Amino acid sequence: MNCFAQSYMEQLHLVVRILPAIARNGAFALKGGTAINLFERGLPRLSVDIDLCYPHFSERAEALGSIVKHLTSIRQDLSKRIHGIKFVNLGVESLEYKLLCRTPEAIVKIEVNTTMRGHVFPIRTMPVHPDAEEILGQYTEMPVISREELYGGKICAALDRQHPRDLFDLAPFLSGSGNGFDRRIVLGFIICLLSHNRPLHELLAPNAHDMKEAFDNQFVGMSAMPFTYEDYVKTREMLFAALPALLDDADRKFLVSFAEGAPDWSLFEVPDAARLPAILWKLRNIDILKERSPRKFDDQCAILREVLK
Repeated sequence: MNCFAQSYMEQLHLVVRILPAIARNGAFALKGGTAINLFERGLPRLSVDIDLCYPHFSERAEALGSIVKHLTSIRQDLSKRIHGIKFVNLGVESLEYKLLCRTPEAIVKIEVNTTMRGHVFPIRTMPVHPDAEEILGQYTEMPVISREELYGGKICAALDRQHPRDLFDLAPFLSGSGNGFDRRIVLGFIICLLSHNRPLHELLAPNAHDMKEAFDNQFVGMSAMPFTYEDYVKTREMLFAALPALLDDADRKFLVSFAEGAPDWSLFEVPDAARLPAILWKLRNIDILKERSPRKFDDQCAILREVLK
């Protein structure tokens, strides 16, 4: 445990104390780094925040009200069970509902994305990984989003923000000993790609950014195994290089049809994804762009076709 920074360990211990209250509430499913590192894997790195999916398909106004109600209930539960815990007021930032939980030792953020609601593959009830349980000395179990959407979302996050934590989480798939991304994860990736707020071509052909400051300030001290900045850069290069092989011809045709605002769902193996609120919202925005800025719309479609050649 000496490889972990003490400040991150304090945050992780608070995360583990918070999770049972979320599980008792039952309205959300865990996603992101905490789901990967505490439940899928045996704590190869610490995860110090809690990303949640609201897995229901209710209308937006109803969903927002429900999210507020359930976060308030979780806050009340935590107040009774964790001595000295305090909360920053619930609010809305960039379409995300957040709750900051604070103790004298640590601060943990609970975050619900209000656009990417619903799910396609089944939610799982998972026990904490035995290795993580041994390190933390505490058992818990949680609703966790599907492996497909969990890692598909992680690929999108890694392409979008290129944060060292995201690339570390994907490294096992990209190393020489890894098995690569199986087809079901690719399907999850496509679903998350369609749900993302950025144009498709920007994620499929990203420009590499200098992330040394983020690596030094937001990653060092979090991993149980060596992962240098050079390892990070190499992993990112492997991810970028792997992208073209992930998509077959049907995927490429489907993505172009989606970008044109007329998705041919017969080309995609998971047509139920058409129900997802984030995808419906994205298609709405594509229609608006096509109507108001036809030249920009045409340019984006042309760039995507070039990227997918």
